Amino acid sequence: MQKKEPRSAKTSVALVVAGLLLAGTTPSWGWDCSLDGIQEREQMAKESHVGTIKGRILDYETQEFLDGVSVTIKDTDWNARSDSEGTYVFPGIPVGYYVLAFELEGYYTDTRTDVSVRPDRITFLNVQMLKARSITEEVRVTADYFPKTPDKPGSKMQDFLWTISSFPISITFPNGAPPEGISTC
Repeated sequence: MQKKEPRSAKTSVALVVAGLLLAGTTPSWGWDCSLDGIQEREQMAKESHVGTIKGRILDYETQEFLDGVSVTIKDTDWNARSDSEGTYVFPGIPVGYYVLAFELEGYYTDTRTDVSVRPDRITFLNVQMLKARSITEEVRVTADYFPKTPDKPGSKMQDFLWTISSFPISITFPNGAPPEGISTC
């Protein structure tokens, strides 16, 4: 009797995807799940080494799982959504370094760079997302360039004479005497 070899992870993933297709459902990771798409991924798995990226997404403050977070591998067509337990999975990813973006309405977008995928390994990447803050109350800011000063009693002529008297000035009148109504100090 021949001894059977255990199935590889690649074969298991292919069987799961094929089973989902036969059941009429679409996997949540957003790949092309047509027969051509599956065959293309199987061929890629045979030609190069692949790994898996998976993790959990939590709310930073409450530590509760976040459902429905859109997880995207930048510069590819691969995307996934977190489930009710905050879990997401990208199986069969070619070996390399990737940038992942995590987006959910009401939260700040989180981007992780240099996510390493190694052959036949699982890269765990857990993320805590922070709620976006918004101002809910009105804030009014007013300012003047110059501060307001109270009006001084007196006439403009008094201000003018005070200004003149504060400088050492000598005035010479044409006939030697000041005009009528103007006094000298």
